[in-house]
This record gives sequence, C-alpha cells and structure tokens, in this order.
Amino acid sequence: MSDLMTLIIKGIEEKKTVNQICEELNLTRKKLYYYMMLLKNRGYAYKSKYYCNGEILYDYDSFQSINMYNNFDNLEVLMGQENTTLKTLVISDLHFGNEFERIDLINEIYDYAIKNDIHIILCCGDLLDGTFTHERQIIEGVKQIEYFIKNYPYDKNIITLSVLGDHDFSILREYNYDPREIIMRHRHDIGIGGYNYSYVRIKKEIISLHHHLNGSKKTNNGKITLNGHLHTFSTRFINQNNLDIVVPALCDINTVTPSAIEMCLDFESGKVKTVNLKQLMVINGNVVPVNEIEYMMKWPHTNAAEDVEVDNSKKLIL
Repeated sequence: MSDLMTLIIKGIEEKKTVNQICEELNLTRKKLYYYMMLLKNRGYAYKSKYYCNGEILYDYDSFQSINMYNNFDNLEVLMGQENTTLKTLVISDLHFGNEFERIDLINEIYDYAIKNDIHIILCCGDLLDGTFTHERQIIEGVKQIEYFIKNYPYDKNIITLSVLGDHDFSILREYNYDPREIIMRHRHDIGIGGYNYSYVRIKKEIISLHHHLNGSKKTNNGKITLNGHLHTFSTRFINQNNLDIVVPALCDINTVTPSAIEMCLDFESGKVKTVNLKQLMVINGNVVPVNEIEYMMKWPHTNAAEDVEVDNSKKLIL
C-alpha cells in the first residue's frame, strides 16, 4: 500500500472530513475518490456520512453495527441540536442521455443552491434515460452512466441524495451494470439508497424518496414522501399527517414546465413542524419562484384515513 493511501486511512481514523483530507494531502476530490475506490477494491470497508453543511465523513467504524452496515437503503443527513432548519432542493427525472435532457437547467438550479447556501439536494430518480424512451437518445445504454458522472454538476459543499427509478433500473436489468454502484464509486458527493425507495433520516424524521418500478407497491414510511416518475407537481395529505409530494421533472420530456422545488423544513424537538415549498423555474437565465405553499404538520401521528388534494395552480405568484 502506498504512503498516500496510508495517509488517507490515517485521516479517516482521525475523523477528518473529505474537505480536510483533500486540503491536507493536496488532493482533488476526484483523486481522493480514485484512491477510495482502490481501497474498496482491496476490501477496505467504509461508509459515507453526510452533514447538513455539505461535509462528508468516511466512517470506518460502521461495521461495528451489522444492522447499520447491511441497511444500504438508509441515508442520513446529520444536524446538530442547535440546527432547527434545513433548506434543500428537490429534483427529479433528469434523463441524462435523452435528446430532451436539460443539463443547462440542472446547472442553473445547482448554481442557485450554491448562491443560496443550500447544501443538500434530494433527487427522486431517473437520473439516466435507460434502455427505453419515448424520444431519441443522444447517449445510449451503459454509456449514460459515465456521461452522467461527467456532466452532473459538482461543488465541494453540496451533496445529492437519490433514489433510482425505472429508467435507471433498465440498465441494470438489461446489461447487468449497476448505476448505483458505478456512480457512488466515482462521485462520493452523490449518495444513492437504492431502487424504487430510498429513506433519508433527518433528526427524528424519515423522508421517503420514491420512484415507481413496475410490480412494486407504494408505501408511506416517512412523514414526507417525495415522488418522481410523473413529471408534474402536486401535493396532498395522506392520513392527515403524511405529506405526499409529486416532484416535477427537470427535463423537457412530458412536461412544458421543467422545474425544481426548494423545500425548507423547520424542526421542533426533532420533528418536522412546518414544510415550505417553492416551485422554481429558470426564466431568461434566472431561477424564479413561481409557486409557494407552506404546511403545518400535525403531530403526534394520526391514523385517520383522509386524502386531501391541493390545487397548486391557485398559488402562482409569478
């Protein structure tokens, strides 16, 4: 093992963040990810911990809890007790490789996160266009994975946590190449829980990231469920206390209004108290909020069966 890899392991053992390791060893993040991939290929076990300020910490102690080590579907955003507000961006259905992808819009939304001190992006699947499409593909099949890794934007203080959808799964099904494994080996700023569902733990809450797969059933394990796949924006309450959000597509497939959501969560005693949602569109090169709605969350949880549809079109502020 090289001296540099030994120093990287030492930094991990000393609980140094990715940014600290890169600065002390004069490494780019890309170079560090490469060495971490070499360590993983040699059997070195580690798990990434994600913080609300965008920092990443490699935890080599994760094997001490076998349940934590085996439960790859769970992602977590760590916040201090003094932090009671978390501002995130929510995106979905990027379809890299399709002629109607909008990498320009993705870059604009990502730049909005940088300018507005947002460190966490939640993505609801279909990062890739996969093996089937209603439109023409400019990048086909497995090549879409490398294309995404290269072209999805990057900032050292921004983390993207995602679920994978039916188009992503089609590559695994047809070619036996796992986009989750490949993306996370090369982009440690992207955490992927799994296919169909990923669960993001924040304080005492669970945020469910969901994307439809044929043959799967939808469950509501979290107080807030963020859904991809439908390429539109809507919200509703399920059982009076579970907020179900359909996240718009950030591409030009099956939509005339590609957009994203800025979601601000306010916590009290570790529970979500209010959820503020702003629908963001890129208009003439500027990211503009066109729709805003706020929910007061009821707790403790209730089991009453009631669905309340919300017509967001009546709340346009543009």
